[in-house]
Amino acid sequence: MALIVTENAFTTKEQAIEEIEAANLWTFEAELEPGEVAPHWHNFYAQTYILEGQINITDVASGISYECGPGARVIGPPRAVHSEQCTGVKIIAGLAVDPSTLEADYNLDPAELN
Repeated sequence: MALIVTENAFTTKEQAIEEIEAANLWTFEAELEPGEVAPHWHNFYAQTYILEGQINITDVASGISYECGPGARVIGPPRAVHSEQCTGVKIIAGLAVDPSTLEADYNLDPAELN
């Protein structure tokens, strides 16, 4: 299943939190350092809201890249292989799993998909 990216999906952090709570997801906040993350996937559903900065997310299956800035929402279904490149970004996300249960590296290798 592919990533779903919506520009101008929200205007405030509070609005993003309301959407996360309405979807019955766990809230997770993070600041991603500048850099590039090789293609990977997650075994859980995530709704990510870009609060500050810019991130380029590429959906590996389709080859489509998205430039996401403040106000963008990225829905990542489980097993959606994607890569990321950013200049530093602040996010809030809704996860289908409790963030406290995640391994330190929850970015899984595409070779592990079957």
